[in-house]
Amino acid sequence: HPELEEKARSISELVFDLRRARQAAGDGDWAQREEEYMRLNLQLRRLEEELQSSRRNEQQSGERLLDAEHQILELRFEREQVQHRSSRLETRILELELAGDASPRRPEGPPAAAAAKLQTRKERNLENVIEGLERVINQQKG
Repeated sequence: HPELEEKARSISELVFDLRRARQAAGDGDWAQREEEYMRLNLQLRRLEEELQSSRRNEQQSGERLLDAEHQILELRFEREQVQHRSSRLETRILELELAGDASPRRPEGPPAAAAAKLQTRKERNLENVIEGLERVINQQKG
């Protein structure tokens, strides 16, 4: 509908110009005041339309920003979930490797060293999960 609005403005300006021309031919103080009043009304209408347009743009921008922030929050959560799952899978792989090492087919390493390695890895993975959750909490606070 911007084209329709533009045509309406053009018509109003032409009517205004026509009245101005008629008044110039008649030369009157009253006519000059009416002309100025019409010009100010047209200017006011244009400014009000610009204000409405700016408000609509501001609202749309705010909505897009809110959507983007929501998406960022979802992606952060998904990332943390993936990191947590990855950590769990790494721990499970290590457990399975250690279980395979402890089997009688491969008697190379001492089971105590393997258990210590598993415990250290679990602790490190849990620390990583805690740090990740703390980062998410801090980001939400900020």
